Amino acid sequence: MEVVRVVQRIDIDRIRDEYEKIKDTVPWENGQTSINYRDKEDEDKHLGGCGWHKEYFTRGHVFQKDYMLYNEEYHNTLIKGVLTQYQCYRSRFLTRKSGTCYQWHNDNDFRLHIPVYSDPGNFFAFEHGLERLEPGYVYLVNTTKKHSFFNGSKTDRIHIVGNIEYGFRGSEKTANW
Repeated sequence: MEVVRVVQRIDIDRIRDEYEKIKDTVPWENGQTSINYRDKEDEDKHLGGCGWHKEYFTRGHVFQKDYMLYNEEYHNTLIKGVLTQYQCYRSRFLTRKSGTCYQWHNDNDFRLHIPVYSDPGNFFAFEHGLERLEPGYVYLVNTTKKHSFFNGSKTDRIHIVGNIEYGFRGSEKTANW
């Protein structure tokens, strides 16, 4: 079963350069910082789209589509260009510390993943097996399937993750997804 697909090559040196320039200028919480935000009073533009959100209980996963605006640090970046190209929303940087993993879960939306730093000990785990996402590519990941992610390397893993509608505009949807 296909759960990960490469959708394009990317200039990883430029992505890393943009990340290095931005990372210390924005707030982080639990290894996350938002690239997208929504215009909501009293919500931090860099943290509002991070982590588990209480609106899951009142609006379901639909609230995530409110996060379409880009924080100013990302204007004129390749990061924004790629996320805009695929019409991503609620995009953020996710860091997974060495020796840690996520709980077994599934998401309501597909995710676009751009590995920024990801050593050979970093893997997505799906019911069918493991998937490795190499830096230098943009991946579409079917995170509606049960999965986890674990970092078995000695360094932190950093990905850009954006929520994405099922399939892409202008292309046929994959039959087995």
